[in-house]
Amino acid sequence: MDDLISLVQLITRKKISDKYILKSEMEGNKQDHLYLAIKNGVVHTEEEAILLLYDNEVSLATFQRLKSRLKEKLLNSLLTMDLSIQKYSSLKNAYYKILKNYTIANMLRLEGNRPVSVALLEETLTYSIKYEVTEYTKLISSQLIEYYSIQNIDNKKREKFQQIYEKVADVDLYERKANTYYYELSNIYLKKDSREEDFIYKLRTYSNELTRLQNTIESYSFNHKTYSINSTLHIIEKNYDKAIVNATNAIEFFQKKPFNTLKYIYTFNVDKITSFIMLNRYDEAEILIDATIEILPNKTQNYFHLYYLKFQNYAYLKDFDKLNEIVKFVLSTKEISNYKLQYELWKIREAYISLLIESEVITIQKYNSEEKRFRLAKFMNNVPLFSKEKRGMNVSIIVIQLLFFIVRNQYNDVIDRMDALRQYSFRYLRKDSTFRSNCFIKMLLKIPDADFHPVRTQLYTKELLKKLNSHKLDYEMLTNEIEVIPFHFLWEIIIDVLETNR
Repeated sequence: MDDLISLVQLITRKKISDKYILKSEMEGNKQDHLYLAIKNGVVHTEEEAILLLYDNEVSLATFQRLKSRLKEKLLNSLLTMDLSIQKYSSLKNAYYKILKNYTIANMLRLEGNRPVSVALLEETLTYSIKYEVTEYTKLISSQLIEYYSIQNIDNKKREKFQQIYEKVADVDLYERKANTYYYELSNIYLKKDSREEDFIYKLRTYSNELTRLQNTIESYSFNHKTYSINSTLHIIEKNYDKAIVNATNAIEFFQKKPFNTLKYIYTFNVDKITSFIMLNRYDEAEILIDATIEILPNKTQNYFHLYYLKFQNYAYLKDFDKLNEIVKFVLSTKEISNYKLQYELWKIREAYISLLIESEVITIQKYNSEEKRFRLAKFMNNVPLFSKEKRGMNVSIIVIQLLFFIVRNQYNDVIDRMDALRQYSFRYLRKDSTFRSNCFIKMLLKIPDADFHPVRTQLYTKELLKKLNSHKLDYEMLTNEIEVIPFHFLWEIIIDVLETNR
C-alpha cells in the first residue's frame, strides 16, 4: 500500500484533477472507492482497504489486481500535470517539461505520427540545450539525426543535429567522469574514512584532473561536482582561505547561468560560512548567514541548518545571550516540527541554554527558578532518536545530564553514572574524530576523584585540558553537531559552578 499512498499524496500535492483518475461516476466502483479512501486518509494498510471494500470477503489476488489497475491509472495521470502552476525553480520545471515532452513525442512516434513527434522533439531540444540537460540533449539529437538521415532526408538539418550531438557527447563524457569521482569520494567519506591516505590521494588526484578541464566545460553539472570536490579537499586539508576562494568562484559561475541555481549557491555559501567560522572571521560569517537566509524561499532543513551555523558562530564568540534568542525563535516556528531530526537537535540546544541559565551564565530578568526549572526526564522523551544512538553522536546528551547534576549539587547522581560513562568512552570514543569528546569525558570522570573540589579538579585535569586545547575545533567537529557549546568553554563553566557550590 505504501507505493499507492505515496502516489496519491504526490498527485494531491501537485493538484492533478480527480477527473484524470476516477474511472466512473457510478457508485460502487471499487477502484474509485479505493483512490478516494486513500486520498481522504480513511485507509492506511491493505487490511483496512480490504475490510472497507469487500468486508474481508475477497481473495488477495483480486485485491492485488485492483491495486495494480489503480497504480497504472495514477502513473498515467502524472502526464497531465500542469507545469505552469507548479512552484519549481526554472531548472526543475524545465526538467519536468523535457521529461514529459520526450515521453509524449515517443508515444506519438510509436503510433506512427512522426511529423508531430519530430516537431515536439525539436521544441524540447531547445529547452534541453538551454537548461543543460545533457542526457536528453544527446538522446533527442540522435533521434533527429536518424529522422533527417532516413525518414525525411534533409542534409542541412542532419548536419545541424550532428554537431549538437558531437558537442554534447563530449560534455556527457566529462560529466560522467565527474559524477563517478564525486560518488566514489562521497561513498568513502560517508563511511567515515575521510582521514585515510587513500581517500586524500584520490581527492587530490581527481581535483587536479577535473580542475584542468573547467576552462573548456561550461556544464553546471560538471562544474558542481568539480567545485564540490575542490571544496572537500581544501576543507579536509584545513586550507580554509582556499575553500573560500573556491566557493566564491563557484557562486560566481552559478549566478551567470540563465536559470535558477539557488541550491548550488546555498551549498557554496555554507562552505564559505563554515570556513569563516574556522578562521575566526565571525562577523563575515554572520553577514553571509543572514544574506543566505534572506534568499531561501521556504523554511526547509536548509533554513534551520543556517540557524545552526548562526548558533555555533555565537557560541564560539561566547555570546551566550544570543544563543537563547536563536533557540527560542527556531522552536517557535511551526515548520521545525516537520523535521524530526532537526527538532531533536534544537531541543538539545535548548537544554544547554537552560543549563547556562541555571548556572547564571545567561541572566534573565524575573527568572523564576521553580517555574523555569529544566526537567531532564521530559527532555529525554523529546529526543528519542539521539538518546538511543550508540556511535558517539549522543555525547551532547550524556554531557548535559551530568552537567545538570553538577549545577544542582546532585553529586551522588554524578558518581552513580561514572562507570557507565567510562564504558561508553571506551566503546565509542576511540577515534581521532572523537578525540575532543573522549578528552572531555575523561575530564568529567576526574571530578568525583577530586571530591568535586574546584582547585583539585583543575589540578587533576591539567594535562587533559592541554590536550583538549591543543586539538582545535575543525570543520568535521563543527558539522557533526556534538559540541553544542565548545568543550573548553563548558569546562570554564563547570569550574565556576564547582566553586559556587563549594
